[in-house]
Amino acid sequence: MSPDTAPAGRSTPIKIEDEKELLIDLDALKESSFYFVLTPICPSEPSGQARVAFGPNAPTHIFKDDDKKSWGLTHNLHTFIYPKDRKVYLHKLQEVSEFVCPELQEELAELYKKQKKQATFCTFLVPPCSCVIHDALIVSNNAPYIDRLEYIVRIDERIPTTCCRREDQLERLRTLATTLREFDEGKRAGFKKGRYLAKIDLPYLEKRIRTLELEDCHREQEGFSCTGVQVSELLMEQAKHHGNIIYMGEAKSCGWILKSPPFAHSWSARPPAAKEIFRLNRDAGRDEIEVEFLATYTCVPSSD
Repeated sequence: MSPDTAPAGRSTPIKIEDEKELLIDLDALKESSFYFVLTPICPSEPSGQARVAFGPNAPTHIFKDDDKKSWGLTHNLHTFIYPKDRKVYLHKLQEVSEFVCPELQEELAELYKKQKKQATFCTFLVPPCSCVIHDALIVSNNAPYIDRLEYIVRIDERIPTTCCRREDQLERLRTLATTLREFDEGKRAGFKKGRYLAKIDLPYLEKRIRTLELEDCHREQEGFSCTGVQVSELLMEQAKHHGNIIYMGEAKSCGWILKSPPFAHSWSARPPAAKEIFRLNRDAGRDEIEVEFLATYTCVPSSD
C-alpha cells in the first residue's frame, strides 16, 4: 500500500470544498515563519475514538529516535528554523541598539525581542490523529536543548485527517482531552510526571472542544471536509502569536493548500507529496506567498 493510498475497504472520501482560495492577510503572515510538514496517510480506519497510545509502542510516521537520523524531521526542522546565522544576527542587533540615537533604541529593542521570540518559539499545528500528534511530540522532546527552542503542540480538528470523519471530530477531541487529563492525574502509567506530554497545549484543545459544542458541530453529514475558510481561520489565528508555525498534515488531504492562492507553489508542477517540508516566503512586492521546498525527511517504511 502506498503511503498516500487509503487502506482497502475505506469508502469515505475526503471532500475539499469548491472554495479553494484562502482568505489570507499577507501582511499578518510576515510576522511569523510558516512551515508545512506533509505526512503519509494515517493507517487507521476512521472512528471517533482516538488511538491514544502515547507510550513507546505508539504509532508514528517517524522513528522514535528521529533525532539520531541524519535526515530526520527533528534535524531538518532545527536546521531550517534556527540556522547558525540567526544567532549572529541577533547578537549584532543587540549590540547595535546600544550605539544608535535614543529615537531608534526603542524600535531596535522591539525588533530584537520579536526576532528572538521568532527564533526560539515553535508551535506545531496537528490534526486529531495519534500518529501525527506523536510525530510532533518526538520532535518536540528530542529537539537540541543547546538552542533552547521552545515547542508547543496544538491539536486542531480544522486540519483534516483520514482517520477522523467530520461527524466524529467532537468525540475524537474529547477522547484526547480525557486521556491527557488521566495522565496528568496519574490514572495512566507510562510517563514520568507527564513531562513527555507536557508539550501538548491542553487549554487550546479544550477551547476547540468548546467551539465545536457551541457550533453544534457533531453533525449528521458524513465524510471529511476542509474548506478554504477553515484553513484561513487557523493560519490567521496562529499568525498572531508570531514565532515559527509548523503545520503538520497528510499530503493527501492537506497538499491542496500549498497549491491554492495566495500561495504560489512554483518550484514544481506536481502536487506536494508525503515526507516533504515547505516554507512560506512573503515577498512584500507581490500579492502572493512563495512556497519554497526545503527537504524530505526520513520516515518509517510503509507496512504494506
